Amino acid sequence: MLLAVAALVLSPSRVLALTVTSEIVPRSDLYRSVLLTASLGVRHVLVPFDPLALQAFRQNPPDRCYYCKLAMYEELLGAAYREGFRTLADGTILEDFLEDRPGFKAIYELDIAIPLAEAAFYKRHVRALWQALGFPDGHRPSSPCLATRFPPGEPITSSKLRLVSAAEDFLRSLGFERFRVRIKANEARLEVVPEEEPLLLQERDLILARFKELGFKKVFFDLEGYLSPRLRSP
Repeated sequence: MLLAVAALVLSPSRVLALTVTSEIVPRSDLYRSVLLTASLGVRHVLVPFDPLALQAFRQNPPDRCYYCKLAMYEELLGAAYREGFRTLADGTILEDFLEDRPGFKAIYELDIAIPLAEAAFYKRHVRALWQALGFPDGHRPSSPCLATRFPPGEPITSSKLRLVSAAEDFLRSLGFERFRVRIKANEARLEVVPEEEPLLLQERDLILARFKELGFKKVFFDLEGYLSPRLRSP
């Protein structure tokens, strides 16, 4: 939505869209970004980024997101500068401040613009304006990077990222929309919203067989379900 408004206000020729390509970015998100920028007529640059090159990322400490965001935004800033742009804007909204987001420190350190948060936008405002502009899919669930599927202290590897991606792609193919596959060692923990629990039970055997085929030794269903971190009990 931020990109669409920037293109509308400034004109597409004065806006550049940057998208990180990485193992931590779901393929479906990359595909959507290509389609969206094309529909807006905005120039789109894909910026390769390898967080696994960072030891702090691989070790996955509680502040992993800070080290990842710092390196990622430095790459994005470099790409922007090479294309003749001096301002990099991020789609952070006010609700993001209600969650534990160590990456915010990197945003402040590198002086990344966060116009939606400054305009006091919550998710409902973003979706309302998105629909008002005539775009579809305004209620698509949020899609944070795949590294968020690993609990702090659980080492992150390329093979585990591919495993999580394959597992979530499979659930998506079955019709699930709001869910997560959390990974610890060789175990998977499924989180779905209450509305999708019947589908989980219906496809239980199929899911179990596919997850075992992928390499998971144990598959668990989290009865608490999929909730935003800020809604979970301490």
